[in-house]
Amino acid sequence: MWDRLHLAIEKAYKFSNLLNIAGDINEDQLNLANHKLKHILILNNLTNIITEPTHITNSLATLLDHIAISNNIKIHYAGVQHLDQ
Repeated sequence: MWDRLHLAIEKAYKFSNLLNIAGDINEDQLNLANHKLKHILILNNLTNIITEPTHITNSLATLLDHIAISNNIKIHYAGVQHLDQ
């Protein structure tokens, strides 16, 4: 999976240097042991602009839903909207 993601990013850069990648990638970025997504983003000059939990339960909070952008894109605001259930 990670090799395919890296290859897809490389292919996308052939069309534009302004990338926006969003999705349910399912690597919890709040867990310091998870590093594959971080490594791919660094290699491709991308930044995950979502930094707070996107999935919260009574016992767990994880950051599984990511929005990564090229480092040359200026962002004014990015965040997570938590809805009451």
